[in-house]
Amino acid sequence: MQNLLHHWLYIVSVCTMLIGLSFYLLSVQKQKFMRIVIIVGLNICFFTLWDIWGISQSIWFSNPDKLSGLFLFYQYPIEELFFLASSTTFALSLYSFLQKHG
Repeated sequence: MQNLLHHWLYIVSVCTMLIGLSFYLLSVQKQKFMRIVIIVGLNICFFTLWDIWGISQSIWFSNPDKLSGLFLFYQYPIEELFFLASSTTFALSLYSFLQKHG
């Protein structure tokens, strides 16, 4: 039970971080909203295909003991989707911040 709670807290914290980064990015770059959505979407699509290929070739796999147990499809954990979205959003936020203040 404690392990399940730990996994759900992890998912909630990642979602919260992703929402916060998204609000920051959109508040700074309102006029570029569709460009941001396209960049994040393309990144998720490309690396999801990459992950599917890696899983199908048995190059990498997921340890179910370390994950929430929610999979989007065969051996593709939902945490991977959150990671791809948050890392892209963070990179865009950092780039935006450095453009404005750097």
